[in-house]
Amino acid sequence: GGWSCVWYFGKEREYVGWIPSGHLVPYDTARISLIAEWLGKWKPIAGDDSIEISLDSQDGTLFVKGLATWHGGKDFYGNDVVHDGSFEGAAQPNGQRLTVIQGDEKYKYYCKVELQLVFDSLIASDNGICGGVNVRFDNVYRKQ
Repeated sequence: GGWSCVWYFGKEREYVGWIPSGHLVPYDTARISLIAEWLGKWKPIAGDDSIEISLDSQDGTLFVKGLATWHGGKDFYGNDVVHDGSFEGAAQPNGQRLTVIQGDEKYKYYCKVELQLVFDSLIASDNGICGGVNVRFDNVYRKQ
């Protein structure tokens, strides 16, 4: 109906709301990202998860390593329930997208994390098989 839901990251907090669609400028998804834009340690606004991207000086590919943790409640004995997960692998960006696969795709269980650069944010989405129960890398990360 002429309105768009937006998620804006300010310097200290994020804002979510509705604005008239006519006030938006389409983002050029065909833009080619520079390798330097990918490099560094990325963290979400909240939480301890991280994605680190470095350059493999041997062949120029990117090496990506991620760590994530899910904190649940207490177990029967009063201990914290914590599940963690990780992934790592080499990949080559395709425009503003980067896909990291850990494991063999011909088998049912392999970790797949898809990353996309949008301005100064890294959007991550995974297939749910990169760690323990409820562990996900799905988030918006900012370079540290």
